[in-house]
Amino acid sequence: MNAPPSDSGASRARPEWVVRPRPAVLAQAVAELGRAGVVGVAVTGEAGSGKTTLATQVGARAGADGVVLLVRGTALAAGLPYAALAPFLDDLPDDVSGGPPSPLVATRALQNRLRRLGGAGVPLVVVDNVAQVDEHSAHVLAGLAGSGALRLLVVADDVTAGPDPVVALWRDGLLGAVVVPRWTADEVDAAVTAYLGGQVSASLRRHLHRAGDGNPMLLRHLLEHGVRSGGLVRSDGTWTLDAFRWSAPEVSGLLEAPLARWSAAQRQVLELVALTERVPLPAVEQLLPAGQLADLERAGMLVVDGPGGRGGQGGPATVRPGSPALARAISREVPWSRRRAVLETALALGVGSGDPTARQQLALAELVLDAGAVLDPALAVRAAHTALLHHDPPLALRLATAVPDGEHAAPATVLRSQALRSLGLVDDAVAALEDLRARRWAMMTPAERVAWAVERADTVRYAPPAARQAALDVLDSLRSAGPAEGTDPGGVLDVAWASLAFSGGRYAELVERLPAVHAAGAAQGVERWAVCGSVLAASLAALGRQEEALAVAGEVEEMWRLGELPADVAVVVLTGLNVALLTCGQWSRVEAVISLRGAQDPYRDPRDGGVNDLGLGLVHLLRGDGHRARVPLRSAVAETAVRDAFQMAGLARAALAWAEALAGDAEAARAELARYSPTTWLDYDGPVSPRFSLSGARLELGDDVAGEVVDRGRALLAAGHLGNAAVVLSQAARHGSAAAVDLLRSIPMEQPGRWMRAARDHAEGVATGNAALLVRTAQTLLADGDLGFAADCATAALAVPGAPADVVRAATRTVQAARRRRAPTAAVEEGRGPLTPRERDVAERAARRLTNAEIAAELHLSVRTVESYLQSAFGKLGVNTRTALAAALEDADGGSPGSPYR
Repeated sequence: MNAPPSDSGASRARPEWVVRPRPAVLAQAVAELGRAGVVGVAVTGEAGSGKTTLATQVGARAGADGVVLLVRGTALAAGLPYAALAPFLDDLPDDVSGGPPSPLVATRALQNRLRRLGGAGVPLVVVDNVAQVDEHSAHVLAGLAGSGALRLLVVADDVTAGPDPVVALWRDGLLGAVVVPRWTADEVDAAVTAYLGGQVSASLRRHLHRAGDGNPMLLRHLLEHGVRSGGLVRSDGTWTLDAFRWSAPEVSGLLEAPLARWSAAQRQVLELVALTERVPLPAVEQLLPAGQLADLERAGMLVVDGPGGRGGQGGPATVRPGSPALARAISREVPWSRRRAVLETALALGVGSGDPTARQQLALAELVLDAGAVLDPALAVRAAHTALLHHDPPLALRLATAVPDGEHAAPATVLRSQALRSLGLVDDAVAALEDLRARRWAMMTPAERVAWAVERADTVRYAPPAARQAALDVLDSLRSAGPAEGTDPGGVLDVAWASLAFSGGRYAELVERLPAVHAAGAAQGVERWAVCGSVLAASLAALGRQEEALAVAGEVEEMWRLGELPADVAVVVLTGLNVALLTCGQWSRVEAVISLRGAQDPYRDPRDGGVNDLGLGLVHLLRGDGHRARVPLRSAVAETAVRDAFQMAGLARAALAWAEALAGDAEAARAELARYSPTTWLDYDGPVSPRFSLSGARLELGDDVAGEVVDRGRALLAAGHLGNAAVVLSQAARHGSAAAVDLLRSIPMEQPGRWMRAARDHAEGVATGNAALLVRTAQTLLADGDLGFAADCATAALAVPGAPADVVRAATRTVQAARRRRAPTAAVEEGRGPLTPRERDVAERAARRLTNAEIAAELHLSVRTVESYLQSAFGKLGVNTRTALAAALEDADGGSPGSPYR
C-alpha cells in the first residue's frame, strides 16, 4: 500500500479496510464454544466492535472440520415464519396455503439438509443479528441446539433483545458468553497504518484514539471521512491531520445505546453507572438481582472489576460502563428531568465516597450541576482543578463559576482565570482576577494572594510590556513582603517572576538574580531550582554567554533526567532547556531528549505530544532540513489548532511556512503565511520565535525583508542580547545582506558557542573573501549537523573569485554532502523512513532465521511486540518476507564494509 507522496489523501486510490485478526479473542470464543455444559455461545459487544468479524473467523475455523451454516436475520423478513432458515429448508412442501408448517416438519427439513452436507462432528450454525431472526426459525434452532444436534453461535448487541427461544437458552446458562472488547491502542495504530499505507504522525494517532474510542466501525468511518474530505494529509510518506480541512464526521446512529430493551431496574443501573463513571458492586447489588446484573455484564453493557469480577483489577469490586463510547451514548439518553433522581440514588448509595478516582470526581460534580443541585464549594474547587489537569477547560470553567462568593472565592477565581486563558479569553480572565482583587484583597490569605499574583502574571505573559511590568511589580512586592511560611511552595513567586521576565526579554535582570537561586541548589526546592536554572541557561544563551549557558543547562538536564519533577513542571524545564540549547546550536542534544520514549523517558511521556512534534520540527528546521521538518510541524499545527490554539499555533504555523519554503514548495509556504495569525506578544527574538521563522520563510521565498531582519538584529545588539542578535543577523547574512555581515563582525564574543563562532567566521569569510575560512566553517557546521548553514557557507566559498583549486573541491564536496543529507530519500517518499534501534534489533535476528519466540527471549520482549516491530521493519524496508530481509538491511546500510549482510 505504499502510494506516492501527496499533499492530499484524496489524490490517491481509495484505500481498503482490511479485517485484522484478534487471536486472543478468537481463541476465547473457540474455547467457550467447546466448553462442556453449553450448547453454543453468544458474541456480544457494542455496535461496531467487530462481533460479526469474530463470528466469521470462528466459523472459518470450525468449517475446516465440519459443517457450518450462516443464518442472517434481517428487518425485512423478521416477521415472516421460517424466513431466516428458508434457504436451508429444501424439503418443505410448496403448498403453504394452510399456514406455516409445524416446527417438527421444519426441524426435520433442517436435519436432512445438515445430513446431506456431511462433515465430521456436530454442525455449527452461526446466527448473525439474532434480534432480527423470526420466532419460528428460533424455535427450530433452539430445539436442535438443546438436543445436541447442532451448536449455536449467535451475534447480538444484546442477546435478551432476541427471540424468546434464544433468550431462554441464554437465561438457562446454556449459551456461553464472549464480549468483544474495544481495540487496544496498539491495534488501532496497526489498523490505521495498514489502511493509510504509510507512517502516521503522533498527533493523528492521538486524535483517532480519542475520537474512535477503540471502536473498529467508528474508526473506519473516521478514516474514510478523513481521506474523502482531505482532512488527512500525506507528505513525505507520513500522514497527519489538517485541522483546517478536517470536520467531525456525522456518526450519530453508529453507537446507539439500547436502553429500551432492558428492565426498569437495569436501566436505572445503566444510567447510574454511565453518569457517575464507577459504582461499588455492593451498591449495584442493592438495585439489581445477581442474574440481571450478569445479563448486563454478559451483554457487554457493564464490566465488574476487582475481586470476583472479570476486569481483574485489585481493590474493592466496582462496576463501570462497557466502554466510554457506550457511557456517552447512555448519558445522552438520560433526560435532564431524571438526572436529579440519579444523583439522589448515587448519594444514597455512597457512590464517590472515600477516595474517588479523578474521572469519578468529575462525573459526580458535573452530575450535580446537571441536576440543578448546589455543589459543595470545596468539591467544586477540587473538581475544577482536576478538570484542568485533564485538559477540559469548559468543564473547569463551569465548575469554578458555580462557586459562590465566600471563603472559596479566591481559589475558584484563579481556576476560572486559568480555564478562560485556555479557551483564549484572556481579557475575561484578567477581568475576573481584577474584580476579585477589588472586592476581597484585604480578606485574602497570604497563600491566596500568592496564587492570585502567579495567575495574574500568567495572564499577561503574552501582553504588551507595560502590562507585564505591572505584574512583575506585584510579584516583587509579595516577595519583599515575605509571605507566611508554607504559602509559597516550591518558590512559585520566583518561578513566576523568572518565566514572566524571560517572556519580556529581560535577560540581564534574570542573569543578575537567578545565579543565587541556582547556586543554592535543589535543597530549597527542586522545582524552583530546575525551572529557574532552565530560564537562567536560556537567558545566558540569549546574551551570548553560551559557555556558561551550556554548563548550567547540563546540570539542569541531569536533574530533569532523574524523573523527580512533577509532569507539568518537567515540561516547563524542558522548554527552557531546549531554548538554551537551540540558541547555542546544540541540535543533537535537543533531538535526543525530545525523542526519548518508553522506559528511557523519565516522565513516561507526560509532555504534550504536540509540543514534542513542534520541538522536533524546529530542530530539523534550524538545521535547514525542510523536508524532514514539515512532517512533525504539520502534526504540531494540527495538534495546537485543536488543543493550544491561543498560545502555540502561531509559532507552529510560522515554522511550517519556513519548512515548506526550504523544501521548495513555494505555494504551500505562501498558503501557510496567509493562514498565520500572531498569538503572542513575546519580546523574545531568537531561534524559537514566530517572527524568526516568518522572516526565514520570506527570505527563502525571495521577499525583500532583509532590511527588517537587520533592524531587529541591530535592536538586539543595542539591548545587549548578543546571542539572539547573532542568530537573527546570520539569517540575513546568509541571504546576502552586507549590513548583517558588518554587524556580525562587530559583535563582541567573549563566550561564544560553536554555532555562534561559526556565524562570526562566516561573516568574516564573506567580508574578506577568505574561501579557506568559509570551507573550514562549513565543514564544522556539517559535522555538527547544521546542513543548511553548511551548504550556504560552502556556497559562499565557491563564490570567492580565484579561490584555490583544493578549496573549491572541498567546498563542492561539502555542498554536495549537505544537499544529499537534506534531500528526501526514496524511503521517506514511500513512507518508510529509517529503522528505529529496536526495529533493527528485531530485523537483524529475523534475517538470521530466528523465530519470533527466540527473538522475544533474546530481547526480553513479548512475541506480540516482536511481531509488531517486525511488521514495521518490513514496511520501512519495502519487503514482505524474512528471506528478503538480509538484502534489504544491506541496502539500508549502503553496503558498508561493516554491514554483516554484504
